[in-house]
This record gives sequence, C-alpha cells and structure tokens, in this order.
Amino acid sequence: TTLYNRTRPCLEYQIGRCVAPCVGYVTQEEYRGLQDQVVLFLKGRNTELRGQLEHDMRVAAAKEEFEKAAKLRDRLRAVERVLEEQKVDSHDESDRDVFGFYREADRGAVAVLVVRGGRLVENRTVLFDESAEEDGELLTNFVVQFYAQREVPAEILLAHDIPEEAALAEVLEQARQAKVAVRTPQRGAKKDLVAMAGSNAESAFRRTHDKETGVRRDLESLARALDLVEPPQRIECVDLSMIQGRAPVGAVIAFVEGQPAKE
Repeated sequence: TTLYNRTRPCLEYQIGRCVAPCVGYVTQEEYRGLQDQVVLFLKGRNTELRGQLEHDMRVAAAKEEFEKAAKLRDRLRAVERVLEEQKVDSHDESDRDVFGFYREADRGAVAVLVVRGGRLVENRTVLFDESAEEDGELLTNFVVQFYAQREVPAEILLAHDIPEEAALAEVLEQARQAKVAVRTPQRGAKKDLVAMAGSNAESAFRRTHDKETGVRRDLESLARALDLVEPPQRIECVDLSMIQGRAPVGAVIAFVEGQPAKE
C-alpha cells in the first residue's frame, strides 16, 4: 500500500536506487519479485537468480522496453561481479560451514564462513571471554548453539579435533534429517578455508583487544590530567540551561569504562 503522507518519491527513486513503492510506482507483484530476488542473492542461489534476471532482460528487450532491459543487464552484471568475488572454490559448488578458532588464555574468538554453492555468503565472528573450557569442548558447544535456529549444511569443517565428533555429527544429522560430514581437514583447499576462518577469528580478536587497550590508555591519561587516584569507571557530563530563569532543561551524557552509555 502507498504511504498516505507522501505524494512524490524521494531522491532514491530519482537516482535509480528505488522503485518508489511508497507512492505506488510499482505493483505489489513486481515489488514481491524484487524481494524474492534479494532473498535468492542472500542465500547464495546464484544460478537461479542469474536465470531469472536473464529471462526478464530478454522479455523486456522483446517488448522493446530497452531502458528496462538495460537496467536488468546492469543488475545482472553487478550480481555476477559480486558472486565472482564471493567464489572460494571454482571446482566445488557444495554447501558447507567452516569454523575457525583463535584463543589467548581464556579469551578468544570463533569465526564462521558460510559457503553455499561454492560461494561465501556470510562471515560471522563471535568473541568469548573468561572461558575455562578446552578448545575442542568450547568449539563443540559453539557449533551446537550455532545450529539451534539455523539450517545445517551437508558438510562442516572444524579448526580442531573435537571430543565425541561422531556424537556431534549424529545430533546435526537429526536436525538436518540427512547425512552430515564433520571434518577437520589436514590439507588442500578445505584446510585453506579453515585457515581463512582462523585468520578472521584472530583479526576480530585483535580489533577488539586493541580497542580495549586504547580506551584503557585514554582513561589512564585522563586520570593523570585530572589528578585522579585511578582511571574513572563512570563519567557523567551534565548540561543545564534556561531562558531568563525559566523553562529549565537538563541533559546528561554518560560514559562507562570509556564507552558511551547511550541508554
């Protein structure tokens, strides 16, 4: 449905980045078709998406709707360009998830590469703190939690051997209702994928660690400048204003351990 408070589309429509559903410039069926194509793209179903775009482009050209056909051609080229960048193995179009792992003492990170049809469609990283679990146990628990509300692929690659690997595969097979291969590759392209995921995990950990170190250093510098006994854990800035002694207005901005407490 159109938005009743709008009578003309915004700049996004003028520059070709929106089809202006807010004012009814596109039918519900056409807009739903665009949504379906976005879903295909995000799921990595590139062959199906490419076929749809090529079909729509040929239909538009046959109807002599050349401007529409040109837009579809550009969209097809953009999709192919992104899909080419996502390709991780040109000879293997399997679905698999790859779990990388990095740890320093009781802190670290787990990274997941989601590969569908041989293309990387998602890259997720989760940090953990103060974990006393062994690497294999921690990774096993993470995998189980990861698939609590996600589809399980046919193959799962892990950075480390884990205890009860057969038991984990059985649990995942029950969720998938099909065979699941749980592997710790030792060589080849799959080993490279696990190494890539491990590198992502380390990078995420380093970024967070460096940021925490920088904030701590800034707080220590502030404590020295203000002659405080120790770095401030909480900082509050209060601003009060009024007009000729009336209509007072106040605002408080707070930082906790160097980070904005926006709530």
